[in-house]
Amino acid sequence: MIQPRHRTAPFTLALLAALLAGFTAGFSLLNFGLYSGAVPDRYLAGTAAQDAVTVVVSLALLATLAALPLGWAAGWPVLLGLLSFLFYGYAVYAFEATYTLLFPAYTSIIGLALAAMVLTLMRADPGRLTFPHAAPPRVLTALLLLGLSAGFVWLWSQLLIPALETGTRGDFANSVITLDFAIFLPLNVVVAGLLLLRRPFGDLLGPALMIKLAALGGSVLLGTLLAPLFNRAIPWAEAGIYAAMCLLPAALVWPWLSRLAIPPAEA
Repeated sequence: MIQPRHRTAPFTLALLAALLAGFTAGFSLLNFGLYSGAVPDRYLAGTAAQDAVTVVVSLALLATLAALPLGWAAGWPVLLGLLSFLFYGYAVYAFEATYTLLFPAYTSIIGLALAAMVLTLMRADPGRLTFPHAAPPRVLTALLLLGLSAGFVWLWSQLLIPALETGTRGDFANSVITLDFAIFLPLNVVVAGLLLLRRPFGDLLGPALMIKLAALGGSVLLGTLLAPLFNRAIPWAEAGIYAAMCLLPAALVWPWLSRLAIPPAEA
């Protein structure tokens, strides 16, 4: 999908992002006390879960970078999905002023992941993606993206409107709402439209967003399940919602990746 001579820069940036994120998350898990005072107690379980999932994502990103030169067509949306997870996760850390000794690493990962995604998209030719054996679940993916976007607009509005009316800071992660309203919710809607119109970039970004959403959903689900380790009860109703956020996108990943192909001469 990207000519080999044009892959060096995005692959190098993605490699650096994967290595730095894996080290940062692993170090944080092994030295969890560094979050003391930097992260409110109610977010510690979620932070541990995010770091654990980040280690897995970083390893998956390294494996993807190794497989892409071998002609693994499905690796392109996987690459973008994993990079977007790293971008989102560390943007939350940075924007929430998580001032640990690793803060410079957070901002570096944001820049590396974003640059790798931009260069990949600039140099990609998604028109080379084909589905020779069966059509991908475009409509289901579009409906899920639109449904999740509508749900989060409603949810975040319930938190934002009272804060706007009173002019006070609400008890919520403002960075998540900002990232969603500024970037990811509009992106979901745009990609849903591309999928419904059967545009090539929809076929590239649709499964990438499913991977990102599944990983994020898995992270917040794990965070709720780890709550007892931090002297908090498991919010089972929230856990059910987070399980759906993880499993619904995850269920669509395999139908996409298993059907995607690129002619060997163009991989």
